[in-house]
Order: sequence, then structure tokens, then C-alpha cells
Amino acid sequence: MHRHLLLLLLLFSQACAFASAWGGATARSYIHDDKNSLGIGDMAGQVFAPYEGDLRLGYTPGTTWVRIDITPNPGASDGAAPPARTPLLLRVGPYSLDHLDLYQRVHGQWTVSTAGDRNRRAPGACLDDLHCFVIHAAGEMPETVYLKIQTEGIRLIELEIGPQDALVMEVASRISRISTAITLANGMLALGIFFFLLHRTVLLQAYCWFQASVVLSMYASAGRAAQFFTDMAPQILDDMANFIQLSRVATTILLGWAVLAKYRPAKAYQRAVEGLLLLSALCCALIAGGNTRAALVLNLVLFAANPLVQLFGVYTAKIDLHRLKPTLYIGYAVYTLVLAVALLSAFGFFNMNSADGVLQRFEDWRLNGLWIGIFVLWLVVSEQAGRKLQELQEVQALRLEAVQAKAQSDILQERTTLIDMLTHELKTPLGTIKFALASLQKDTAAHPDAQQRIRNIDSSVSRMNQMIERVASSIKVERDDKPLPIEAIALLPLVTEITQELAHSERFQVDVDPSLVVQTHRDTLAMVLENLIGNALKYASHDLIFISANGRVLEVKNQVDEEHMPDESRLFEHYYRHPKVSGQPGLGLGLSLVRAACAQLGAQVQYRRNGNWAIFDVTMPQKR
Repeated sequence: MHRHLLLLLLLFSQACAFASAWGGATARSYIHDDKNSLGIGDMAGQVFAPYEGDLRLGYTPGTTWVRIDITPNPGASDGAAPPARTPLLLRVGPYSLDHLDLYQRVHGQWTVSTAGDRNRRAPGACLDDLHCFVIHAAGEMPETVYLKIQTEGIRLIELEIGPQDALVMEVASRISRISTAITLANGMLALGIFFFLLHRTVLLQAYCWFQASVVLSMYASAGRAAQFFTDMAPQILDDMANFIQLSRVATTILLGWAVLAKYRPAKAYQRAVEGLLLLSALCCALIAGGNTRAALVLNLVLFAANPLVQLFGVYTAKIDLHRLKPTLYIGYAVYTLVLAVALLSAFGFFNMNSADGVLQRFEDWRLNGLWIGIFVLWLVVSEQAGRKLQELQEVQALRLEAVQAKAQSDILQERTTLIDMLTHELKTPLGTIKFALASLQKDTAAHPDAQQRIRNIDSSVSRMNQMIERVASSIKVERDDKPLPIEAIALLPLVTEITQELAHSERFQVDVDPSLVVQTHRDTLAMVLENLIGNALKYASHDLIFISANGRVLEVKNQVDEEHMPDESRLFEHYYRHPKVSGQPGLGLGLSLVRAACAQLGAQVQYRRNGNWAIFDVTMPQKR
């Protein structure tokens, strides 16, 4: 590269003098031979269509003939002798054109020179990415040369003609721009790999593959691959360039999916992406089978369809990153517009030569992925910043929850201490009252009215004592997380003992197998049964209360009036009581105590309703 630039600088020192020596003009015209049936001998009778600028015919099969009419400098106006024959240089691009044949007359005979990316380039023939031919134009007589173009790719023909020395600056500028573009592409690839090694996300991995295909396609389209692999057959290098072109479109599709995948786009979008990638694989199979033109046409269709599919994905994705969705909309909309304009121009619908340097051409080597790389890296940095902000918010939320939990724990501890103190303090006066009542019963044995009042007082004291015991038990069960000692308990004697201690024991219908034994903690299971049976006694609408056991399941059921049916969602809450029974004594702690005690036992308590039957099932744990 440095040797080429030095040669160009040396030639430029003489370029201005030689540039003024020619001063001729050229005219261009073309015909297209769909059937590849014309030869150089048929050109004299053909009607050529004139054109200016670049010739754009899209994916047209066949052969294109370009006629170049060269009018030399007629000589100086002062009558000086005309200049000697001046060698002209015809430069043809892009590099991807497969076969180029230049026909010109030498000593009255047609001679042919060949070029194209399917022909090996002679050393030093052309320093940049175009194909070069030397034309020996006469000093005074007009001359016509013919260029025959055959290619499987898009048929865009760029011509430059002039004295070799006069084109030095254009060649130097082109080489400089190609080198800059390739350097930028390599730099973006290196930056992508660096970010991937830091974060290792699917998006960065897809970007690295995309940018690698960009770098390879730039080397191929600029002819650098042919310079590096001089021993490889040109046909193989051309096929490699086509495969790289396919991979560039495929990785562009994959990159769009990687941007949207984490935002849960619609399944239809995912199926569309899968379809595009399958068609890309079909393109590779077509090239391997020798159908290069069909593969490249299909690849162009995929290239054009991809931004529309990605716009659909943006529309259906649940994007929560600030400004990402409108940015994607704008980016893909501009991309679609530029692509449409470039394709219309490439297929010859209008001349875009005036826009060169503003809008890049379809196969322009300046498409080095720079803007896509900038967007991807911006997206990665934005996502990282958003993720750190989210993590900070989560940490703050956890800290707030911890503070709130500590405050609740302090309140609970204070309430527990207060209840402990109250239950302890209330026990003493209740004991004194019961002792005094016992004395009064002896002193008032002969007075029936006094005896009834004493019995009423004794019943109230017992009820208060029961409530204090229940509150104390509830606090103890919820606070005690130590494992309970387990023993084998015969279930029927325990149920019988509890029911016989209660008033109206004749209301209980017990159906428990005398041989049934459960592994549990006796006092805690007794607490569960006492509360369930007491709850049934309090709210049953009919006399009978049924207690049964079937294997590990203990069942307590009773009938309840429709208006007294409990709220199932609140049944086990602390202090919940049905509004219709709020006048009856109780604190609403019984069933919450049952649930806490069952949890300690490793058992489960469930409520179900069957018609007007309220049923509680206690499922004991497996044997341990």
C-alpha cells in the first residue's frame, strides 16, 4: 500500500502537464444482448442507445455491449502540429463484474483484452478496486472501442476514461477512501469484540458476526482478497465473495432479531425471521449448485424485506428502554427509504449520479457498518445504564422493605410483650376472684338467688380465663419455631377425652377407628381439635356435630345456616368473625390458632363447603 501511494505521488508531480495534452472527448452508448448471440463482428450493424453517467441495468441476464466513441484533440488553434498518440486508460467498475472484454483496432485488426473478478489480474494493472484497460487513441482520427460485460451480479457499470497520468489523483483519492473505510470497519469489529468480551450478550455476539461479514465483504469488493490469495483461482474467490455477500444479509437479519429478542416481540415476527434465515441458507445452496444469479436475486429480495420485518418486530415488541422504540422506528424508516432509492437507481429507474457523495450507492464500498456499530454500542451502553439503575432501585426497595420489616417486627414484639404482660397480670386477679367465689358459695348455700349470681360470675370468670388462655396459646404457637417432640397417639381416646369435657357431649357423633394411631405432638393436636370442635359447637345450626378420621385425614363437620356461612377467603385470619355472630363471645382467634398449630405439626388444614355443611379437614403428615 505504501509503495502504491509513493508511486502515485511521483506520478502526480507530472499529471497536470500530461492532462492538458489530450483534451479529447468520449461518447457512450450501449445495447443489451439477452441471448449472448452477438460478437464483435455484429457490432457495426447494431443500434446503440446513448447514455451518460453510470449504466444501471439491475439483475439483467445476458451480455451488455458498451460502445465508446473517442474524439481526440484536433490540435492547437495556432496551427501547431497535433500531439503524438496519447495512451488512454479505461477504468471499469465495480470490481464485482465477472467478465470484461475490451475490443479495439490495432493495425486494422480487432484485438481483445480481458479483465473482471473471474480473471486473474496482472500485477500493477490497476492500483485501486477498478479494472483497467490501455487504449491507444489516434492523435487526429476518431476511434471506437467496444466493451463486453458479463456478470451474474447486479449490472451497474461505471466507466472512466482519460490519460493515465490525469487519473492519478482520482486513483489516489479512491485508494485513500477505500483504506479509510476498511480501517474504520476493522476498528468497529475490534471495538465490538472488546465489548463482547466485557459483557458477552447475544446482541454483541450478533454484531461481531455482522461486522466480520462487513469487513470480509469490503476486502472482497475492493479486490484485496485477490491480492492476498494470489495462488487461488479467481472463480473460487468470486464464489467466496458471493457467499460473503449472502452472509452479510443473513447477519443483518440476525442482528435485528438480537436487538428485539429480549423485548418479547410477536411470534409472527420470530417466524418471519426464521423464514428469512432459511431462505438465506437456500441462497447458499443455490450458489453451491451453480445458480449464482438466482441466489443473488433472492438475496436482494431478503435484503429489501428485512427492514419491513424488523419494523413489524419493533411494533409488536414490549420495549421499555427510554427512546429505543422511536429510535428504531426512525432508523429502519430511513434505512428503508435509502434502500428503496438505491434499488430504484440500481435498476435504472432514474439517474442517481448527482447524489453520489450524499447517498451511498447500493454496492458502495463505503458501507462499512459504522452507523450500525455506533447504534449497537449506544444500545449496549444504554441497556447497561438502565440495568444499573434498575439494580439500584431494587436495592433501595429491598432496604426499604428491610426497614419496614424491622419496624413491623418491633411492633409485633411490643404487642407480644404487652399481651404476655396482660395475660400474666390478669391471671392473678382472676385466681383471686375464683377463690373468693368458692368462699361465697359456702357462705350463701341457703340462698338460691345468691347461688345463681355466683354461678353467673363463675361462668364469666371461666370465659375470661379461656380467652386469656387462647390469646396466650396463639402467641406461643406463632412465636415458637422449635421442632416439637413427636410420639404415637391413639386418636380415638384423645377425641373422646376432649368431647367428654365439653358441655352437651351428646351432640357429638364420633367415627374414629379405635386402632388408628398418628405420629404427632399430643398437646398441639389437642389444641387443634379443641378449637375446631368449639367452633362447631358455637356456630352449628343443628344439634349433631360429626367427627371422623380416615387414614391421615381428620374431619370435623356441622351444618350452618346460609346466612351464617363464613367468608372462605378470610376464615383463618386473626380476629375474623362473621358479622351475624358478632354478639357471641369470642375473639376470632380459634381458627387462626388452628392454622398456626397445624403448621407446627407439619399438617394441613382446609375448609370446604358441601351444601349447608361446613367441613374442616386436617391432613396429618406422613410417618417420620
